[in-house]
Amino acid sequence: IATGGTLFYILLKKYYDTKQQTALIGAIAYALTGWGMYYLWFNHFHDVLALFPLLLIGIEHVLKNNKGWILALSLILLGMANYFFLFGFAILGVFYALFRYGQYFKANKGRNLKVLGNGVLHYLLGIAIVAYVLLPALGIVTNVSRVEDSSLLLDLFKLFFVNPSKTEN
Repeated sequence: IATGGTLFYILLKKYYDTKQQTALIGAIAYALTGWGMYYLWFNHFHDVLALFPLLLIGIEHVLKNNKGWILALSLILLGMANYFFLFGFAILGVFYALFRYGQYFKANKGRNLKVLGNGVLHYLLGIAIVAYVLLPALGIVTNVSRVEDSSLLLDLFKLFFVNPSKTEN
């Protein structure tokens, strides 16, 4: 909880340029969120609470300093600590990065492609390094009974890709 709060404080203070008091209140609020407190009994959720701000710091560090080592490190740590959450965070991290890159693009018209390339390179590097955990985990996750018997992906596929005019009534 303290690690997550500290990393969130660094995110707010250094990368979002908030006042010290605002960053402190935000960090305390993040550290003591209902989600984190509810899952006190479920220990492996706290590594996610602690490391998620590091992913956001990594994205912001690429945009601000054009250095991606924190982004790669955050993906590696998230993958080793909790690969179930890495899948979601890696996908949502891309959406967050694209959103922030869009804001960055407007502000800095000079070195946009270099920053984008550096971010993509370090993102892929982090995922590639932690692949020794992810590849066996993917096999395990897909063979879990609740995933194996799930039809959610098939239902979503039908919803978005089946032509409604050709379906039977």
